[in-house]
Amino acid sequence: MKFKLVSIIIIIVIGCTFYYINESDQKQKDHPIENKQDQQTPDKDDKTNKDDHTNTQTIITDPNQQDEQPQHKEQDKQKVIKLDVPQSVQENNYFCVPACVQMVLRYHDIEVSQTQLSKEMHTDTVTGTEYIDLANTLNAYLFHKQHIEGNEPGYRVQTLAINDQSSQSQALFEQRVKSDIASHDPVFTAIDVMGLYPDLYHGNHMIIVIGYASTNDVIDYYYIIDSSYTVQDQIYGGLKIVGRHELYQAIIHNEEPAYIW
Repeated sequence: MKFKLVSIIIIIVIGCTFYYINESDQKQKDHPIENKQDQQTPDKDDKTNKDDHTNTQTIITDPNQQDEQPQHKEQDKQKVIKLDVPQSVQENNYFCVPACVQMVLRYHDIEVSQTQLSKEMHTDTVTGTEYIDLANTLNAYLFHKQHIEGNEPGYRVQTLAINDQSSQSQALFEQRVKSDIASHDPVFTAIDVMGLYPDLYHGNHMIIVIGYASTNDVIDYYYIIDSSYTVQDQIYGGLKIVGRHELYQAIIHNEEPAYIW
């Protein structure tokens, strides 16, 4: 009887021990994992928030800066305006004006020979063509009236003093070039040959301005066409680029400075 009682007590003790160990293992399985998850979740949220904040700071910029930057780039972008005027080469050394007029008429789909134009403009073998005859003949073809008055549309002669260095005169010339190119009317400019071609001679010569390039509304250079057979390029013909100051200096250093606009 005593032996049975001891056996029962031992069994109870062993059973309690296994129960206690099992409960401890179960608690370790449940609680540490839950605590670890609780600790990790705030860390993940913190990183997400940090990443979101960093990206936001990277993307967001000053709205004024966003507006100003594209405008600044647009302002600094060079603008080119050029009329597609066909090339003519003068048929002799005093037909520069007939050749220039022929090019402008061809641009307006009017075909007239240089010889015919020279007769209509009274072109002389020595003195060439007078500016007023150029304007009158061109106006007759394009505006159906030789002598224009007041604000009537048509070409006009603007003479300048030799070596007129005034900024007002140059600014007015540039303004008129812009206006005429916008209305598809090339500008005739009488220049000193050496002013554009230092290796050549001094002499009065007519060219046409057919366009320009500008930055921030300030002309950088002009596109011109020269009809002289002595300066034709194999690829570009008489089409040339001339700096804004270079062209104006070539005009005012001519013996008879003028432009017809």
